[in-house]
Amino acid sequence: MDSSANFTFVPESHGSHADATQRLDDALADFVAGVRRMYADAAGQVAPGLPPSAYKLLLTISRIGPVSLSTLVERFASDKGQMSRQVRDLETLGLVERTADSSDGRIRLIAMTPLGIARMTAARAPYRQQLAAVLSDRSPESISDLAELLQALTRRGITPPH
Repeated sequence: MDSSANFTFVPESHGSHADATQRLDDALADFVAGVRRMYADAAGQVAPGLPPSAYKLLLTISRIGPVSLSTLVERFASDKGQMSRQVRDLETLGLVERTADSSDGRIRLIAMTPLGIARMTAARAPYRQQLAAVLSDRSPESISDLAELLQALTRRGITPPH
């Protein structure tokens, strides 16, 4: 007897908030896995052997501008010693530099060097082109809506249950 004869296809419902949230959770898991692969590839383009976590750090520094070590520690929920070592490794590669904060000389700010900017720009370009191609059939408004939803998820925070 064919077991598939008893299977009835039920179209996916989009009505339930719980169902929609589950689909979003599944889509985010797939998306995050893809981003991790992209970060690993892009890290190697910036500097051979560069770990994806260092690429993520460079990406953050390039987006938010000169930043203190304590801000990076907080943003990444990281250990200060570990973050300091990672920044030092990026300095050794010539990708970032530390300078005194003009408003408080006791604070050292971490900023991208011209070499770091050039390498990050080159590493990100193919992914931005792919993103533009994948979203070419979407309106600028729908792309902005997606960006806004992702930022809302980030701002509101999704944290492990306690």
